[in-house]
Amino acid sequence: MSLMSSHWAEQGHEVTLLIRQEPVIPPYDLDARVAVHSLGGKERSSRWQRLLEYWKALRRLKQSAALASADVVVANGPWSALLLLMLGRRFKLVICDHNNPRGFGRHTRWLCRLLYPRADALIALTSTQRRYYEAHGYNRLVVQIPNPVNLVPSAGRTRQPIVLAVGRCSHQKGFDLLLAAWHLIRSDVAGWRLSIIGEGELRTQLERQAQELDLGSSVEFLPFSNDLASFYETASLLAVSSRFEGFPLVMLEAQTCGLPIVSFDCDFGPRDIITDQVDGLLCAPEDVGALAKGIKTLIDAPAVRQAMSLVALKTAQAYRMEKVGALWDALFKQLETGR
Repeated sequence: MSLMSSHWAEQGHEVTLLIRQEPVIPPYDLDARVAVHSLGGKERSSRWQRLLEYWKALRRLKQSAALASADVVVANGPWSALLLLMLGRRFKLVICDHNNPRGFGRHTRWLCRLLYPRADALIALTSTQRRYYEAHGYNRLVVQIPNPVNLVPSAGRTRQPIVLAVGRCSHQKGFDLLLAAWHLIRSDVAGWRLSIIGEGELRTQLERQAQELDLGSSVEFLPFSNDLASFYETASLLAVSSRFEGFPLVMLEAQTCGLPIVSFDCDFGPRDIITDQVDGLLCAPEDVGALAKGIKTLIDAPAVRQAMSLVALKTAQAYRMEKVGALWDALFKQLETGR
């Protein structure tokens, strides 16, 4: 919510960003007028330790002066929302799940079905996510508002023979499937390189997989960077191998830089952002062969990549901050007036 927090501060609202865990390091630059506070939580591995952290967070929320004076609270993620729903509150509560609810644990999904109807609004980032919520009886609450993108691309950078992938090295992002797909076509795309940017619990395992597949220098693993634009601008296409998504922001950032995309057609997000065969290619979910074929198709067709690049630039305009911000402004006005 860093981008939206800065936007709201620019609009003259008093904004406080509450972060459950330490350290307080927002992932994007924040407007200086946004106050940032931590609830002092810690990352825990065991279920019981996490439950204890949630209980501590609930106590700290009850004592939060910022929360006591808030008119509207936007909860980012299920457990933030669930904790806030357990409070006796005077503020309006808007829930925004940035990931796929189908990826939540069984108990989390049960609690969401039980408590989410008490919220004042539930944000669906995509039309697919909206239909999911409506199918679960949240019709009264659902408002569709996508994530914004504020990346400003540079001009004049030369595209390199690079297939780019960006995200956390986790089961969700499916980089193991991407490496398997790259293995299928590596010998047919000499001179091209797969660059995977991201950290995470599976990083070492993925590096080992690349070695076992004998991918050599055709694959590189890079740490996360705050200057992703430079990578989007010099790569030739983006590969998205996620098993599931909520709203893959990297796809919008890539399109803002005119990068065509090859992606699994997973729930949710890719099919809402990409028009198949127009500004990218959609492949059957978790189908390694289809992903390999899609990547090779675009590698072999520079004219198609160029045409898709032009369409991608136009697609990204719908997600500019001024357009997404207007949707949030309309929601806040509706919450204020009760209509």
